[in-house]
Amino acid sequence: MVKTEAKRVLALAIADGRQEAVDHGLRKVPWVMRGMVSRKIHKTISAILLDNTTHNPAFDHIFRLAWLELSRNDVTDPTDVHGVSTLYAEKNPGETKQSPWIRYANHLAVFGFVGITLAVSVWFLVQKRPPLETPEGMALGTLLPEYVIAVNGWADAKRNERIVQTTDLRQKVDSSRNALIHADGLPEPVRSALNELFDTKEQLLIAADYSHQDTFHEALRGLNRQLLHHQLPYFIDAEIIDQSHNDRLVILSTYHVLEKRTATANNKTVLALHVNRLDNLNFRQDYLGFTRPHIEVALVLHDNLEDIVVNFVAPALGDGRPMPLIDMESREFDSPWQDQLLQRAGAVVRSELNVSKDAESVQKLGKLFADRYELVRRWQVELERKGVILPDPEKYNVTDTWLESVEQILPNMEVVQLRDIERALADESLRTTFDEMMAPLISSVERHEVQHRLDYEHKKEGLIPPAVRTLYGIENPEDELSPNAKRVATELSAYVAELAYDAQTTYLNLTLLSRLLFQKTMWGTAESQVALIVFQNLPERLGLDPPGALTYRGRVDREKLSKIYFNMLDVDRDKIRKAARTFWEEQYGRTLPDQITSTETIGE
Repeated sequence: MVKTEAKRVLALAIADGRQEAVDHGLRKVPWVMRGMVSRKIHKTISAILLDNTTHNPAFDHIFRLAWLELSRNDVTDPTDVHGVSTLYAEKNPGETKQSPWIRYANHLAVFGFVGITLAVSVWFLVQKRPPLETPEGMALGTLLPEYVIAVNGWADAKRNERIVQTTDLRQKVDSSRNALIHADGLPEPVRSALNELFDTKEQLLIAADYSHQDTFHEALRGLNRQLLHHQLPYFIDAEIIDQSHNDRLVILSTYHVLEKRTATANNKTVLALHVNRLDNLNFRQDYLGFTRPHIEVALVLHDNLEDIVVNFVAPALGDGRPMPLIDMESREFDSPWQDQLLQRAGAVVRSELNVSKDAESVQKLGKLFADRYELVRRWQVELERKGVILPDPEKYNVTDTWLESVEQILPNMEVVQLRDIERALADESLRTTFDEMMAPLISSVERHEVQHRLDYEHKKEGLIPPAVRTLYGIENPEDELSPNAKRVATELSAYVAELAYDAQTTYLNLTLLSRLLFQKTMWGTAESQVALIVFQNLPERLGLDPPGALTYRGRVDREKLSKIYFNMLDVDRDKIRKAARTFWEEQYGRTLPDQITSTETIGE
């Protein structure tokens, strides 16, 4: 029946003399069959076009070949236009009317249309549309970035007195701003809050000083309060970047809120938002979560955490699989201590993240990610020799853009294995297992960011922990800290508190912290300095031998660090948590709250 209808549609198009007549013919096919008929036609035509012996691109010739193919009539020479036309005229009786059976099916489709429409409508009502497909998501995820780019360009031209360019750019700013303010889906209070934010942002961009910064931050808080009040699942963050003298950027980033939770400690309540980055600005935050003194909430970045999990954690889920703690450049495949380190870290992953009841899914998931990891690493090594940098995949499934870039630079056969892996990962049960594995790590990051908020509210940001003073050689507590030292002092609190709170993934948290020292690409960051403080100070509080210096001339003694790491893994997890709590309280001179609970979901 499908083949008969496909032939009828092709015959209509040939008789009509227009290629577009295929679409007209398809509209006469009953709804219940239309998709199948369309696929049959396009599949047949595609096969003919891919045939190297067919050189005539005329649509009517191709349609005749397709009709004859569906009629099982062999064509001796597909390039013979006259011969194909003659054979088609001989074999086609010229009948283009629907058969009675098709008309009967059409009547059935009409009778069932109301019921089907109702069912489909109900289905769509219960589905959540992707955020960028909603009016408010389009406004904040697409139009807002356009405004950010336009206004930063305008401010740069204005500061540098490029008068003609300033006028043109101002028109773009006004156009993008008006499009956003009048976009569908935004309640009036949100539009008003956006207008206020834009006014203060533009003042901040062109001012010679930071006199408008507090007003800008207040406007930002006002906007996010309105989004929260109106149950719009979005959050706007702002970052002020001084590139050089008289050169300032103000970046507004849009996040889609997946979940809103409350955390409590010592009668203080903190709002924690679990989010994914929504805009496509070329400005990436690599951290797993963040908060700032002026934004009032703690944010957990699911997409960034997913990046870490798929590239460093999930490949170790399968039996006997190592965890890639060491960067590829430093990997020595004849090094016993490195082999032992990666195997031991892999065992930690399996012991603490085997949260699924489906052991088979865990094993399968681990193998797929390990195979993908090894495949991508091999490609990266090969391509680097040719001067091509291939980034790591960042998602559970590789993005279309990433896959397209790979397909452009590698032979098709090289990509077949990756496609097979991606098809296997599409299994819904595997995605469920992955989400179960992510859950305790998400909770741990949340505790980290909530601790930052509690520290901000305690208003003792100027306190210099003794371990930080020692690290930077600061003898006088009144001495001014460098920006990096201030960040170390802030991050030390959150990382150590995270260890103290976490009863489920204590060893994995310790492992992920050690990664900041085992990967030399992380050396020199504030986070690696925090890891150095932890591994130099915690062992003695666990009853282990003092480790002594772990660095020499700016390099980490990673073999020595691996021995300290092994020794700490042999200590009971509760003892590690207690030692972390003791160390935190020594450093910050107050009691760490007994726990931070995060159980109440507020809103949808």
